[in-house]
Amino acid sequence: MSSAPGFVLQETVSLTPAGWVNSPSGAANPVDVPASIPIKFYRLRKP
Repeated sequence: MSSAPGFVLQETVSLTPAGWVNSPSGAANPVDVPASIPIKFYRLRKP
């Protein structure tokens, strides 16, 4: 996977209401996402 310059990976544990926060991914790409509880939702956002 190539990098996505200008985008930030964000995550939230609920979509109602969504409380998006930046994931602790830093500049790493790809990011390892553990399959754990709680379930998380992810998005790429261009600030």
